[in-house]
Amino acid sequence: MERHFKNRFKYTGVRIRYYILTLLFVSVFLALGMAVCYFTLEWNEIPSWIVSGVFAGCMGALILWRITCKPDIVVTDREVLFKKGDKVKYRFPYEKYAMTPLLQTIRYARIPAATIRNLVVHDGKKERCYITNLRAKDFDEMISLVMARSKIPAPSSDAPRG
Repeated sequence: MERHFKNRFKYTGVRIRYYILTLLFVSVFLALGMAVCYFTLEWNEIPSWIVSGVFAGCMGALILWRITCKPDIVVTDREVLFKKGDKVKYRFPYEKYAMTPLLQTIRYARIPAATIRNLVVHDGKKERCYITNLRAKDFDEMISLVMARSKIPAPSSDAPRG
């Protein structure tokens, strides 16, 4: 059996929200860049628009690419795969790795702002943390499948993570 968990940034509503936020960022950055070019460098109006527009557009494209191009997770009977398209980015067989969940809450002025859902992978020597970018319901289902199939118990650690 194979269960595919889609990256939450691939949902249309989430993507539209990030497109709008990126357009706002680009327009503010464009206005600031144009003001700097126009007033401090004493350029005329057209080059400042061109320079600021190209730079702001490149920054917006980079932000969208970094946010939306995260891997999907596939849980099979033998392993956990992080896939980008048809390409397997990471492969964690249950026989070699112990996997545990890690939830981190980011707070600003004691107000919870975001929850990051991670998959911690232990190989006996190292502990690596992978951000899953899954919705809460999908993350809970993925962790229940992984913990049910995992053959190696996760090492217990008394030290807090963070």
